[in-house]
Amino acid sequence: MEKNSYILRAHTQLNDIDKLVRDIARIFFVQPAGSEQTANLIIELSQTDSSFSLQLAKLTSNKLLPVHQELITLANLDKSRWRHKLKLQLFKALATIYQERQDEWGILSGVRPIKLVQMLMAKGLYGEELREHLETEYLLSPAKIELAIQIANCENAILSKYQSKNNIAVYVGVPYCNSKCTYCSFPSGLLPENALDTELFLQTIEQDVKDVIQLANECGLNISSLYIGGGTPTSFSDTHFADFINILRPLTNSLGLQEFTFEAGRVDSLTEHKLELLQDIGITRISLNPQTFNDATLQKVGRNHTVQEFECWYEYVRTNFEWQINMDIILGLPSETLVEVEYTLNKVAQLAPDSLTVHVLAFKKDSTLFSEYQAYYQDNAVVAQMLNMAKQTAAKMQLVPYYLYRQGYILGNLENIGYAKLDCSSLYNIMIMREQHTIIGIGPSSKTKLVAADNKIETFFMPKNVHTYIEKQTDSFAKRKKMLLQSLEK
Repeated sequence: MEKNSYILRAHTQLNDIDKLVRDIARIFFVQPAGSEQTANLIIELSQTDSSFSLQLAKLTSNKLLPVHQELITLANLDKSRWRHKLKLQLFKALATIYQERQDEWGILSGVRPIKLVQMLMAKGLYGEELREHLETEYLLSPAKIELAIQIANCENAILSKYQSKNNIAVYVGVPYCNSKCTYCSFPSGLLPENALDTELFLQTIEQDVKDVIQLANECGLNISSLYIGGGTPTSFSDTHFADFINILRPLTNSLGLQEFTFEAGRVDSLTEHKLELLQDIGITRISLNPQTFNDATLQKVGRNHTVQEFECWYEYVRTNFEWQINMDIILGLPSETLVEVEYTLNKVAQLAPDSLTVHVLAFKKDSTLFSEYQAYYQDNAVVAQMLNMAKQTAAKMQLVPYYLYRQGYILGNLENIGYAKLDCSSLYNIMIMREQHTIIGIGPSSKTKLVAADNKIETFFMPKNVHTYIEKQTDSFAKRKKMLLQSLEK
């Protein structure tokens, strides 16, 4: 029998009822069962013109044990509110069954909870009225309400300087790494052994960059933020890295460029020459990501560097360059307890980066660790304690939370939080979370998100496979251009 799995029996007019139930059930780590024979929970939902009947029963030893029965009245309730009402009541019903798995984010299951707060603020809800609405209508805890409002206010203040839709961000993705981390699900692979393959990739990236620059010039778009990520963009050889930097150089000519971030997360890919090239091209922000300061964990998750090597490169960058330094860590990594996390946080505080992104381990479907997620989901209170420790460390470092997002299969249904010193917040991170400005993606698997004047959003994905990206570059660039022009006409 599958642990904590359900079968849905639904008789309702609502569309996508399977997804609605799945999203709420997943909050309590209850997954759809393959069949009734493997389920241990039955969710039965039927609808009349004026009500929903919601019944939950546990299946034990082939016997049904009713655990919840409720009639949800729909009278005087607009149809647009039916789904919301059902979410609330289903959440409350499951909370009575799985009391040890209470969730502080209530019925919110999406990636961007701060967008909801911003939307409510735009409608005129502030102060206690906003707090009461989030608590009663979405079941957020007081702590998450305060965190969400704080971040929304921070984002509003930063984005107020970029109100024009002509302000955009550009993301360049490099799909290569020196080795594959076990928790990673990004469509990245090892750097090709054949130099010709790398050169062919770089030629395509160059055409992609030229196409985006032409688009931006034709449409009067201003590149406010440039972000180079991956993968690991520094995984190229010194020679190919120099070629890559020269390809990127035209993107830096935008007069309105306020931020230029380069991910150099894997210090085993760094050289002094590469850092000098980054200085020459004018980056303003670099991301150096230890993930943990415990050597045993680094080996376990597939990162081919030591803590000492990371510290040496960090000090080299801090001493020789004036860039803002961001640092990423992950809480809940395999075999790590509060002791290991406390050690990592103490090391972070000693090194004192300008910003700190605290991730909670998420079991992504394409990662090596995905098959192990059930074993980790049982210790949610400990992971929540880890996140609170990180919050306290950030506060002592005078870093404030400035952006936040959530993921599916994340430990404890918690969240990833970015902290930063004053004036060190990442504009790109805020833009990608708030979805108020267009972000153009360059490279395989990159996403272009087009935000029209009426705030409607359309997305375009480059092919994930590098060879497909190279072969279909002409068609892909043409489709992206067509979508952008159509978006600007709205």
